[in-house]
Amino acid sequence: MFVRLAFQGFNTSLAQLVESLASSREVRIVGMVADDVPADWPDLLDQPQLFPDYQELINDARPDLILVTGDKGGLTEIPGDCQVVSVHEEAPAGQLLGLLAQAAVTRTIPP
Repeated sequence: MFVRLAFQGFNTSLAQLVESLASSREVRIVGMVADDVPADWPDLLDQPQLFPDYQELINDARPDLILVTGDKGGLTEIPGDCQVVSVHEEAPAGQLLGLLAQAAVTRTIPP
C-alpha cells in the first residue's frame, strides 16, 4: 500500500520533502494543481502531472493527501478518504515538514 500525494502550490520545504520521498516505495506523487511546474521542483525527478483545478485533480488522480501552500478556499467536495493539510511555511505543519525534509537530507549525506 502507498500514499497518493498531491500538491496545490509549492515551496522550498516541499521541494526538500519531495526529494527525500523520491526513493520511497510508500509514496506516489500523483499530481499538482498548477499551470506550470514550479521553478523549485527538483530537477532530478519526473515532473508531476498538472491539473487546472482541484476537482480534476481529485477525480483523475485520486490523491490520499493534498499538501496546500496557500489558501484552501475552493477546496470543496473533498472525499472523506482524502486529507488536506495546509503547509505554508509559517504554519506548524509547514515548519514540521521542512524540518523533517532537512533531517532526511542530512541523514543521506555521508559524514
